[in-house]
Amino acid sequence: WDDERAAALLRTTAAALPAEGRIVVVETVASNQPRDEFAATSDLMMLALASGRERTMEHYEDLFAAAGLVITRSRLLPTGATAFELVPS
Repeated sequence: WDDERAAALLRTTAAALPAEGRIVVVETVASNQPRDEFAATSDLMMLALASGRERTMEHYEDLFAAAGLVITRSRLLPTGATAFELVPS
């Protein structure tokens, strides 16, 4: 998802939360360091085929803030993906 559509989806989800509800987003967090050829190819495929993008931690923080959410907890999973727990700000 591009940032605009991802933020809209998160806002809609947040609006449907019960009073103490939380949102969990599981995504791969891109490194700020140079990457290998496979990761770069994966990024290009995602962009070309799904209008998506890989995001760094800073990008996720900005995206969640744009949707009116804050990260209360994050955890690196054994798969290499990160689980973000979010609540409305």
